[in-house]
Amino acid sequence: MQRMETQYGRPGDPYDLRSIEASAKLRLAKPPLISLSDILTAIVVATTLCQLTGLEASVEKVGLVKTEVHHGEVWRLLTCGLIHGSVLHILLNAMSLRNCARGVELMVGKWAMVFCFFVAVIGGSLFSLYFKPFTVSVGASGGILGLVGLLCVLVLRHRRILPPGFGGNMVFNLALVVAMGILIPQIDNFAHLGGFVAGVAVGVAVIPGDAQRLQYPEAGWIVWSGRISLGIIVLASAFSMFKMLTPY
Repeated sequence: MQRMETQYGRPGDPYDLRSIEASAKLRLAKPPLISLSDILTAIVVATTLCQLTGLEASVEKVGLVKTEVHHGEVWRLLTCGLIHGSVLHILLNAMSLRNCARGVELMVGKWAMVFCFFVAVIGGSLFSLYFKPFTVSVGASGGILGLVGLLCVLVLRHRRILPPGFGGNMVFNLALVVAMGILIPQIDNFAHLGGFVAGVAVGVAVIPGDAQRLQYPEAGWIVWSGRISLGIIVLASAFSMFKMLTPY
């Protein structure tokens, strides 16, 4: 029993897991039929499905073609994160995105989750643009790694209130990503790195130092940042679909 109290905190202290869990249950007393993490994942999947019109052509139209970005098509920094390179690519990323996004949504907040994904996709694209200027990149991996980065900040700041093994799971996932990046040459490791760094930065900004504040509603600036981010993502998805479905 003593170990359990040390692990999870005692009732009333700043790291009382039971009070935080109770607050989470209160927020989810009437959970929506579809969560925001489900909506975000659906947007990415729906955009990728439009690539059925032609994989190579879709990548040329809205992927991170670096020369086109330098010519002014900066919207590619975001649209590239909504399409993928293969069926396996979208399947893996869709599962990872939904799981990571759901975790951030429940433990930190839904608008922080959307804002983090948005910033991380662009951050990953910028890293790729600078460090790999002669390649073409696609995929939501940068955004996913951003969510992982945010969760890592949560672990570092509030490890005591998290379930046993949560931090170790984060380390394992990061090690797996690094290993895949080494073994699979097609993976854009700089996009992953940029997304992760962006996610850590967002995590530092949105995750409070006081664990009790995790129980409170998200700050106003986070809510508006998330809403604006979601709006831009929806517009980017619609724009990408239009580009891919429109013949040259």
